Amino acid sequence: MTYPLLAVPDVRDPEVRERRVAAIRTQLERAYARSGLFRRRLDELKVHPSTVRTWEDFRRIPALVTKDDERREEEQSRARDGHTFGSLLLVDPREVLAVSSTSGTTGLPTFTYLYTRRDLETTTELWRRAMAWVGVVPGDSVLNAFGMSMGVPGPPAVYALWSGGYQCIPIGAEAGALRILRMADLTRPKVLMGTPSLVEHLAERAREAIKKEVRDLGIEVILVAGEPGGGLPEFRAKMMELYGARVYDAQFGVFGTVNISCPGVDYHGLHELAPDLHVRAEDLRDPETGGPVEIVDGAQGEYLYTALVHEARPALKWRPGDLAEVFTEPCVCGFRGIRYRLLGRVDDMLIVKGVNVFPSAIKAVVERFFPRTTGHFRIMLVSRSPRVTPPLRLRVEFGDGVREEERGGLAAALADEMHHRLKIRPEIALIPAGTLPRSEQKSRLIEYPDEGRRGV
Repeated sequence: MTYPLLAVPDVRDPEVRERRVAAIRTQLERAYARSGLFRRRLDELKVHPSTVRTWEDFRRIPALVTKDDERREEEQSRARDGHTFGSLLLVDPREVLAVSSTSGTTGLPTFTYLYTRRDLETTTELWRRAMAWVGVVPGDSVLNAFGMSMGVPGPPAVYALWSGGYQCIPIGAEAGALRILRMADLTRPKVLMGTPSLVEHLAERAREAIKKEVRDLGIEVILVAGEPGGGLPEFRAKMMELYGARVYDAQFGVFGTVNISCPGVDYHGLHELAPDLHVRAEDLRDPETGGPVEIVDGAQGEYLYTALVHEARPALKWRPGDLAEVFTEPCVCGFRGIRYRLLGRVDDMLIVKGVNVFPSAIKAVVERFFPRTTGHFRIMLVSRSPRVTPPLRLRVEFGDGVREEERGGLAAALADEMHHRLKIRPEIALIPAGTLPRSEQKSRLIEYPDEGRRGV
């Protein structure tokens, strides 16, 4: 495929670097003047925005905000200020035109993602770049099956796509698989957007729901985000086969983010298409010490997130808790900017006999065995400690065509493959296809004893 020539600034260009540092300094000045939390944090570090003159000055600043800070500040502002946006808000609450939140899967959601009118126009530009990258032009049809309730790729994306001239169909994950499939059958969209769980679930339900194979819908482009899957070659290969479409992994929609993979089975990371609007993969930190990690090809660490132009509640040295591997060499697709691969969330990392294991890595192995497995599994933990007393216990769905006498061999093969690739040997219980609940939004891959059999 020939990629469009997007105007992606070269972050290695000294002039570009200077403009980015100037934008960072401006954001820090706004935050210092308008947010008590930012002012306290910077004063504690003995950092004044005026002293941030170089990229190295910026890199030396540690994390300023965590999700725990957000929750605490929002609770205080509800009691003190009469709104739930927290002291990180840098504009009058009446200037906030769009409100999105985190999913709240581990408790109350945080209202991290707020938009002024200018922020919505920036979001329109982000989605223009996203659509251009995947080969979609104004007038093309996009079926948006991300969650419409408070989600970043929900209403803000719909606004941006309509503003950009795209035919956006905002059915949302809340509609359920049956209605989404019927709508796709009626409207024949070029693009399907949703979580990997949703895209996989639609492929499973198509024959039952619309009496067709999912590839008969004519979808050409699949954009997935929000959970592990889009970066797994096994998942990508399966969806490409089932849909006959190009599959792209993505992070987009807020704080200047539009990071998208190239298509194909092999995965070469998320390509940063808007380094003029945000900093992410270039600000890696050691998850143990919090110190900066040198940005070289293959470097790994926990990234901090900084928005260069966002007005309402910008990310400034925000620590979302994601681990990433950075690639600085040109991609095989010809892209010459920064790329990165998400390794997993710090909170999701399990430690089994000293080995760090992420649910996404287990999912990659399970997907390799499709169609002998459905790709669906659960990690069964006895406590919420990241340290797991061996063996790690898994429930894995076997495919419809696997006979009873074959299941022992399948479980052994799965355990061997995980030992080879992940250095763990789990205890695997095979269960019939369809046993585990499906989700049209994010699928949690870990089940704890105090959650019963809710299939989270």
